[in-house]
Amino acid sequence: MLLSYLKIAFRMLIQQKWYTAIHIAGLSIGIACSLLVTIYISHELTYEKFNKDAERTYRINYDDPDRKIAITPNIVGPTAQAELAAVEVQTRIMVSGNTFFTYNDKSFEERFYYADSTFFDIFSFKFLLGNKPTSLNEPNELILTESIAKKHFGKDWKDKDVIGQVFMVDDKDPYKISGVIQDLPDNTDFSFKVLASFKSIDWAQEEQWGNANYYTYIKLTPNANPKETEQAMLKLFAAKQGFSIADLPRKPFLQPLLAIHTYGDLYYDYSSITDKDYLIIFGAIAFLLLTIACINYINLATAKAVERAREIGVRKVMGANKNQLLFQFLGEAFIITLSAFLLAVFLSSHLITYLNDLINRNLSLESFFTVENTLYVIAGILFITIAAGAYPALVLTKFQPVKVLKKNFKSSQSGVILRKVLVVFQYTASILLLTGTLIVKKQIDYIHNKDAGFEKQVFVLSYDKDIMGNQTGIRNKLMEIPGINKVSFSSNNPANIGSVWNMGNANIEEVSVSLVSTDEYYLNTCKIQLIAGKDFNKNTPPFINREDENDERLNEYILNQSGVKALGLTEENAIGQIIEVSERRGEVIGIVKNFHFESLHNAIEPLVITYDKNRVWDILVNMDEKYIRESIPQIESLFKEIAPSYPFDYYFVSDSYNNQYKAEERLGTISSILSIIAIIIACLGLLGLTSFTTVQKAKEISIRKVFGASIRKILILLSKDFINLLSISCLIALPISWYMSQNWLSNFIFRIDITIWLVILPILIIAFITIGTISIQLIRTAKANPVDALRKE
Repeated sequence: MLLSYLKIAFRMLIQQKWYTAIHIAGLSIGIACSLLVTIYISHELTYEKFNKDAERTYRINYDDPDRKIAITPNIVGPTAQAELAAVEVQTRIMVSGNTFFTYNDKSFEERFYYADSTFFDIFSFKFLLGNKPTSLNEPNELILTESIAKKHFGKDWKDKDVIGQVFMVDDKDPYKISGVIQDLPDNTDFSFKVLASFKSIDWAQEEQWGNANYYTYIKLTPNANPKETEQAMLKLFAAKQGFSIADLPRKPFLQPLLAIHTYGDLYYDYSSITDKDYLIIFGAIAFLLLTIACINYINLATAKAVERAREIGVRKVMGANKNQLLFQFLGEAFIITLSAFLLAVFLSSHLITYLNDLINRNLSLESFFTVENTLYVIAGILFITIAAGAYPALVLTKFQPVKVLKKNFKSSQSGVILRKVLVVFQYTASILLLTGTLIVKKQIDYIHNKDAGFEKQVFVLSYDKDIMGNQTGIRNKLMEIPGINKVSFSSNNPANIGSVWNMGNANIEEVSVSLVSTDEYYLNTCKIQLIAGKDFNKNTPPFINREDENDERLNEYILNQSGVKALGLTEENAIGQIIEVSERRGEVIGIVKNFHFESLHNAIEPLVITYDKNRVWDILVNMDEKYIRESIPQIESLFKEIAPSYPFDYYFVSDSYNNQYKAEERLGTISSILSIIAIIIACLGLLGLTSFTTVQKAKEISIRKVFGASIRKILILLSKDFINLLSISCLIALPISWYMSQNWLSNFIFRIDITIWLVILPILIIAFITIGTISIQLIRTAKANPVDALRKE
């Protein structure tokens, strides 16, 4: 019996090729977009779940008075493990970035982390070679990932004596390989290619409560309560540092490992954060798309119902009951939904490559279609079938044979109201999507065009003093290249300064401060404005890293305006003041205008600039834009002479600046695409409803034409209802879009103002598209010969 219903349904769909094609096209586009978004969201929610004890693993973060940070001092983890019974094991990580290696006279640069030997007691990365319990136990030990082992030892690396081989780090420090692990999975925020023992960092072995430069993870005992552990940790750390809990400047708090990837409000987080709010936005857009696609189906099906009324009347006269007709129409809906899903899978298989490029992921349909997810998909197909097909089926089966065969029937009032509600929903969703897209695009343009307080087109090169040698010699050679104006050496470029130190003076005991080490050319090279005092010069004394209590020499510091304010000083009295930066006393010699060394999401925090040529890793080159293409090859040739084995790697400060807003740019791009798709699907729905209206009013239109009505008047008359529905949608969408836009923009300290045009423009666009869409059908109907409609009477 079921097969018979499906056969009949299939024949009917074949007879109505045009409407069937529109049905399938609308649903397949909606399902394809929803499927891709679902694959993306489900992947993002699996981050770190592969770790065996992920649910009881936490990262210790710090809650500063003015911000939350993901890094802590090196004493935090060992103290917690030694003093708290609930802490089973701890591990510390230091992210070193790209590091220079040499093996067999071949040089390479790889992503490099330092970690305690307990790292693999917390994280479940599979060992392919080596002894897991003893790995990273000694200084200067390395763990390679499988891809690095293949790269340097060949595909048959397992048959070679990899363990014990020595890599030279920065051309001076020998590191011994103690193991090889499987390449990191896609769903982890760790990005290292090489892992070194924490004991390799000589200067990090002295445990202290000062500088926060390390990521600290703990695994709790099976029955431990994380909230109670957090409170115990707070009391312990306060007591160890001689503070009361209330006065402790940096309060520790625990963040679940499984929540790190979707929580983006921490400073100095190495993770490739996907903000959970953006996942919610993408999910909501996908739901709207699918809903609009279902509404599109309903509108088209009900529009077609008028033409199928006589068929239904005949079937009822011939003995078909309501349930049989209901199953037939649901069968049609099922065939359309299944066909749309198969087409959506085909589309998704081709579009997922572009999605991966956009979001920098490696998603695949195959990995998504697990047994569990396949069952969800089947349930989804049935749900869409019922959601989209149930109402049209009920409408069609309610037609009374006598009225139908006498051509004396019309849509019920409830049906008319429902269709109008559906159109209002489509309009409202389209306006919301379009408004949101414009707001995001406008904010991104604001970010890119805003004066950051420094020169973005500065060329940045990696620097290693042990390999490259004297800074003055390199600077002089670079300055000989045409187009190069200034050269500076620093620890950070001005768009990415992330080291956390403590700062205080007689007024303020301690505040958190970011620090950058530079030379005397930094401010001029990066065009950072000095507003008071003086810059460093060749006579500035070298930075004193650790002071003796009896040593009265002072370092020289330059503060930004926020740093001056944080110390309770003013720009007029700050020069000459004595301050301490992590127990290093110094004199304030200058003040720079605030510049955005962190994201525009955040307020500009205190910053201290030091004169420390021994703590620099970047070469900053200011050059004329017109010489960039000519200068880069010359710079590369120069560096091949200075350090032949060192990789030539460069970027611009603008790249570092823009990288902070990848999530927003991704949101803007995806929302733009989905908004266009939503509008296209909504237009199909409008076309269907217009068809329904024109069929219903064909005789009225003909009579009006006989009595002299023009096409323009008929067009105005028939489009009036749609314009009224659009007006209602505007009244609903405006407050919602304003609230959502304000809520999203509140994530930025520096943001655009919502102008009237940002609200009106989406409405004008939707109105223009609406009039264009309905005019196609209405003009054709209005131009028809009235005799064709009236002769049927």
